[in-house]
Amino acid sequence: MKGIKKILLTGFEPFGGASVNAAWEAVRCMRGMPLDIGGGGCTIEVATLPVDTATVQQQLFGLLDAHRPDAVVMCGQASGRSAISLERVALNILDFSIPDNAGRLMIDQSIVADGPAAYWSTLPIRSALNSLIEEGVPAEISNTAGTYLCNQTMYLALHYLITKKRNIPAGFIHVPALPGQAAVAKHNMPSMSSAIAATGLQIILAQTAALL
Repeated sequence: MKGIKKILLTGFEPFGGASVNAAWEAVRCMRGMPLDIGGGGCTIEVATLPVDTATVQQQLFGLLDAHRPDAVVMCGQASGRSAISLERVALNILDFSIPDNAGRLMIDQSIVADGPAAYWSTLPIRSALNSLIEEGVPAEISNTAGTYLCNQTMYLALHYLITKKRNIPAGFIHVPALPGQAAVAKHNMPSMSSAIAATGLQIILAQTAALL
């Protein structure tokens, strides 16, 4: 029989002057949720990350060291997108259009000096995409995680795991803005309820757990 496995699931605090982060609202619904992986089980450890380019690495690496997860799924909000985005790649670049929550604005900066140009997600993004669509959840595979904190955390996590020779699934998921955020936007903005986004995350986590 398989033993109990652990997935680390992260979301971000609000940023850009917003009072809520759509990804965190979906992520926190997963806290303590058990996943059946056939003959064993999987627990979900939920954590929030700061939107601070200078401190997010320490926070992220601390979580990876403390929890020693069997898989890592990181999540963020992508306003303007209409579907859950399974990110394929993280780039070694920081190039912000808005400051982080500490007021830092990074332009054309590497995440890791002399690090690889990019890392591929090791989550089962294709099977997850197929399952999401089958369940009626809008979803897509995305080839850009942006150049903000979402991309930074995806790159850092994959770099850390490869450096430490920890061969576990890891990657990043973007979710659309909430309906309440779209309602107050000054332009037409796609949205998704936290309930649907949470259902999508549950499907992705189940697909990831099946690899463990």
